[in-house]
Amino acid sequence: MTEFLVTSSVLIAAVIILRFLSRGKISRRLRYALWIPVLLRLLMPFPLPGSPFSVMNAVPGGAPVRVQSANAALSGAAAASGVSSPARGTALLPAASAGSVASSSAASMSADEILRLVWLIGSIALALWFLGTNLVFYRRLRRTRKVCNTANVKLPVYVSRSVLSPCLFGLFRPAVYLTPKAAESGCDTRYVLAHELCHYRHGDHIWSILRGVCLATYWWDPLVWAAAILSRADSELACDEAAVRQIGEENRLAYGRTLVGMIAVKQAPSNLLCTATTMASGKRGIKERLNMIVRNPKTLIPVFAAVIVVCAICIVSTFTGALSGNGKSGASLQSAGTFQQSSVSQGKTASALAQKLFDSRVKYIGDAPADDALLGAVGMPKEPGGYTLELETKSEPYVLRVVFGGKINDSAVLDKAMNRNAALMLALVGNASEIQWRYTGSDQASVSVLTGSLTESAANSLLGGNVKTYGSSVEQIQALLDRLDAGIPVLDGNRAKGSNPAASASSGTSAAGLESCVSAAILNSNAKHFLKGEYATEAHTVLKTVESGNTVTVYAVALFLEFNYPDGMPSDISGSHMPVAITFEKGNGGEYKLKQYWEPEDGSNYSTSIQSKFPSDICKSALSMNDTLAQMQACYAKAIQHGKVDADATLSKLLKTVCSSPAGQSNLKAYLDAHPIEYQRMTYYGNYALRWCFSRFEKGGQTGLEGGVMASACRDILGETEAGKPAATGQEWYDIFKKNAVEMQQKNGDDYMKQNCPGAWLLLQTLGKAPE
Repeated sequence: MTEFLVTSSVLIAAVIILRFLSRGKISRRLRYALWIPVLLRLLMPFPLPGSPFSVMNAVPGGAPVRVQSANAALSGAAAASGVSSPARGTALLPAASAGSVASSSAASMSADEILRLVWLIGSIALALWFLGTNLVFYRRLRRTRKVCNTANVKLPVYVSRSVLSPCLFGLFRPAVYLTPKAAESGCDTRYVLAHELCHYRHGDHIWSILRGVCLATYWWDPLVWAAAILSRADSELACDEAAVRQIGEENRLAYGRTLVGMIAVKQAPSNLLCTATTMASGKRGIKERLNMIVRNPKTLIPVFAAVIVVCAICIVSTFTGALSGNGKSGASLQSAGTFQQSSVSQGKTASALAQKLFDSRVKYIGDAPADDALLGAVGMPKEPGGYTLELETKSEPYVLRVVFGGKINDSAVLDKAMNRNAALMLALVGNASEIQWRYTGSDQASVSVLTGSLTESAANSLLGGNVKTYGSSVEQIQALLDRLDAGIPVLDGNRAKGSNPAASASSGTSAAGLESCVSAAILNSNAKHFLKGEYATEAHTVLKTVESGNTVTVYAVALFLEFNYPDGMPSDISGSHMPVAITFEKGNGGEYKLKQYWEPEDGSNYSTSIQSKFPSDICKSALSMNDTLAQMQACYAKAIQHGKVDADATLSKLLKTVCSSPAGQSNLKAYLDAHPIEYQRMTYYGNYALRWCFSRFEKGGQTGLEGGVMASACRDILGETEAGKPAATGQEWYDIFKKNAVEMQQKNGDDYMKQNCPGAWLLLQTLGKAPE
């Protein structure tokens, strides 16, 4: 049993890691095929032939053990010494010892029998559930199905109101079942049939039964459940890829729209035990499928080769057992009284940095020289302009603030470094409650005073425990360094613009601390649910904050996005956008501890769950989510800063793509409709896009297609109120917009323009007619 547990667990874990590392780089069908060795290994739980490459050779006690009874061993020893051996059945151990061994053996056998009985009951129960689920589903289909006449389809096709999504069902006589909605549209029917017939060609109606057998047999193993869930998801991705290839690249987006039409389908937990395939996915699972369909990632040959090699190594090491024989290959138990088990400490050696930090610990935050020495040991950046320390020690919460002297061009990099350093400072300064930092940020979009903070409660939430315990020993400090280097969720979006730094500094944790905790909660709560990218960030709009006793509930619309950088361009690969209610417990010192992160229910209960949770005066705003574009722009701005993206070059590529087809068309809308993703991404660049477009318009001559696309993007970013009326050409629109901006500035002044006309104010800054 140990051999099976180790080898199957290693194989499943290896496939999950391979699946993660190769995402977007190999064919979805190859990724689905990685689960074949897992299925085969689960279906052959018997002793394996020995091999020097087996993972069992690295497991203590993993090699087969040759057991020789105590009596036989002693008989051999007596014969060797010339002493007659006793008759069979004579006890050589004292009676008490013999009785103890017998009792221990009986107890052990009893425990084994109990475990076997528990396993058997669980397996029978799940097998009956599996069988009953499919029989009930089949009877329901038989009662409600009607023949659907389709040409050139080798399988029977039915329409049934009993299916939540189109599916393939049946072992000996498989058939395709359509929902009434899918059967109404000829286009949808074509795409659905293409998808389900791919399931048939892949043999998924058979694999789903074998998947159920594995779940019924290994119901107690969470890794087997994980393998079942992920392999089912991969089967849908593989069929999407095959279906798109079959229907033609030109129908890729139309196929994606068919999938989007099924996003509201809510799957029941028992669906994992139903052998029917399903074309639908939850709204979170649909993201990766749409990304694959829209972006059509290509297989990278080096990654493909690496996956095949690693997969082969995993098969060799998990389909074989440990060697038996002599030396390392086995162990011989010669006497029950002489066998001893040894153990070796596996403790990790602490680094010199951990020792240095331990030696630099500070007991009280008021010791400024010691604080400064600790900051130096932590590795606080000193350039540009150096930094000074401000300490708040009169009353709790005790705050240490780092004030940077020079302008920071890459605020995202500084914030990331400061979050790491702040976590270390909270652990190493005995009574520190909050670490703050303040600096002047300067990027392409704005110049402003920015502040960030990390409170003790926020650090506790991110680390899943008390941050102070990490300062208790060198080993604990090393553990914290390892966690920080491994990339625990860091606070992002915790910078607050302010024109009065002194007021911000004196406010403690009440405002900035709550904003930081909201950002941390959004990042932390979403990180585990989505396809992980190179960079994660969030933006949120607070609709209302309600305090009751020592609890604070923030009602907000939250956007969470994971980004990758293909070809140096930020691209959101997964995420969510929904109303949330985040409840914190407020401590006596003003710190906030996350108590509940609430999200609305999926499917038909989405609206009603929001209406029952949110105060009535903000329900409409929560359901409408009108700030989508502004939040996307905020997230893209952070991703651009994080990736040090050349925004102008990226916008130039996007514009060329939008204008590339359909060639010969004179209608601007036809180009925008042909490239909705690229055009939408231009609008997500926000102020970056406005500055770039304004600079091109200022050179003049933008009377063609490119000018029209730029003007359209500018108008979408600015909004109808500020953008004014459209014009015959993009250049004409810009000239009118520029004239109006200059006239409004002359009439109303700079303060009015800043507050009421942000797009026009940005134009005036671009022209040098207003201060940056």
